[in-house]
Amino acid sequence: MNDRKGITIMKTRKNILLAVLTVVLAAGMMTACGGAQEAADGGVSDPLMPETVTGYALDYETEEWVPTTTTTYTYQDGMLASRTEDFGDGEPVVTTFEYTMNGDMPSDLKQYNDEHKLMKEYMYDDAGRVDRVMTYSYDGSSAMQQIYQYGNEDLYFTMVLHETEMIDLDDPSLPVRRMEEVDSLEVTTNGDLLAKTVNNGLYANWTEGDEKVWERFNGAYTAEYDATGILSETSAVYQEGTSGKEYKFDVTVEDGHVTEIVRNRFNHEGGSEEDGEWVADSKLVFTYTDIEATPAQYAAMINAHILGEGNGYYIYNWY
Repeated sequence: MNDRKGITIMKTRKNILLAVLTVVLAAGMMTACGGAQEAADGGVSDPLMPETVTGYALDYETEEWVPTTTTTYTYQDGMLASRTEDFGDGEPVVTTFEYTMNGDMPSDLKQYNDEHKLMKEYMYDDAGRVDRVMTYSYDGSSAMQQIYQYGNEDLYFTMVLHETEMIDLDDPSLPVRRMEEVDSLEVTTNGDLLAKTVNNGLYANWTEGDEKVWERFNGAYTAEYDATGILSETSAVYQEGTSGKEYKFDVTVEDGHVTEIVRNRFNHEGGSEEDGEWVADSKLVFTYTDIEATPAQYAAMINAHILGEGNGYYIYNWY
């Protein structure tokens, strides 16, 4: 699910969005300082859907936070209608969402770019859980399908199959390139929230006509969550590279919801798994609408922003 597996994964967008109305996911990173402990102690008492999420990078020379992105969400009838991403240079990137409902449950969601070109389509099972997702590249050179399996018969998937086909637009007669990936997850829950996830898996990259060879991920990726389902710490055990701690987050809770999160990465010293220090590198600031969210949906939304909706640990569905 990321480049640490030792392969190159084509990305069609900076953030891959999956959608679900009632099924929501959360993941984990170590409880970080007082703010994160406040959340774990029940500080998140008023979960709401976000209006804006502003990202900052730390300028290490001035030690000041520099704004990098602003993401703005709009809603219709309480459901996500659009997302506008402003990266500070060029035109903002606008994405619109169109749901098809089956009663009060989603059956289909289409995601369009600012030219109203279909970029992703989500299909749901009868319980409102993500069943399949189709992702299309802007130029039509590739398509990816994701198929979800819920081994514990609850809200949280335990396996995802990824299948990608890529063609050469300059010479479509060339053999199709293919990528397959299977994410197999151990999932521990705390009520309706995630407590811990461990991702292991396999992948294969090959060209049609060649032998398909399966390989294991370079690592096993563990995420741990606080009592409110928000990421507290991540770690990894690698076949190649330095294993150990990876990220943790300082969470600030005000008026019952998360207002700020600082991401810290662990700098390993001399290849040691234990020796090193935590270094802040980015920050998110949240503002909110008055649209209520369930605790699980809220945790999934926060996790999707601080770690990415699609990543090496879990895939966070929050709308």
